Amino acid sequence: MLKEADEYDAIIKASSLDDVTLSKHAQTIINAFKVTLPSTKHIRSVLRTHGNPVDFDLFEHADFGFIETTTRHFMVLVESPRNPLLGSINGRTTAIHTTTIVLNQLFISFNDVLALYWIEKEHCTTKKRKWDGVIVSVKDQRLSISLVEFSGGINSNNTQAKEKHDITKLYNNMVKVIENIPEEQKKQVFAVRFFSKIRTFISRSFFCCIPYIRDFILHNDNYIRCEHSKFECPTTARSLLKYVEEVPNMLKWRDAVVNHALQN
Repeated sequence: MLKEADEYDAIIKASSLDDVTLSKHAQTIINAFKVTLPSTKHIRSVLRTHGNPVDFDLFEHADFGFIETTTRHFMVLVESPRNPLLGSINGRTTAIHTTTIVLNQLFISFNDVLALYWIEKEHCTTKKRKWDGVIVSVKDQRLSISLVEFSGGINSNNTQAKEKHDITKLYNNMVKVIENIPEEQKKQVFAVRFFSKIRTFISRSFFCCIPYIRDFILHNDNYIRCEHSKFECPTTARSLLKYVEEVPNMLKWRDAVVNHALQN
């Protein structure tokens, strides 16, 4: 029993991400969003009050820049006359409004460490398999850090069969990437998957656009899948505030991806 407990603790330790230390500007604006009303008028007021600080630095305040830029992006979509996230659009168009902008902004301060490539990209570790996105090390682009897959769009090619196919494709190829990592390096690979579907709660329907942020790690010859963040791409002011609450988990995952690239 003790051995099983020790193994469990070892797995938890191996799969956990380090906590993130937020900059003062990021912590201030997150705290302000926690107490604001769920309306774009009040969200804009928070951005006006706390946005664009005079001492802003792209690297030092990367977390704040990510929050400010992506919050403004989704807020504009929420207020637009015909929010594309509430319609029917294909996977790649959906990605432009969601996964692509989120990941580009998440890593903008680290583009000297990581390169992001989009749409129908191949990587040597997965041979001719095409990906919606790949994140590779700038220092050695043979090192695949993360795979990105769009499992359909919004009300377009987003069936359960499509999701099952993409999950199988993603996991099988994450294993291939790990197998190609040299023994002296940490056997870990990251992934992002977007899936969109309609869910009904009681009698109200809403569109749920969900990026899943996760990783695979090899521990004692066992593959461990860890889901580090899952969030609904905002389509209302209330869901926009929920999105901001999830930002610290996204930043923890980002730091793990960056550190993995720096250490290999």
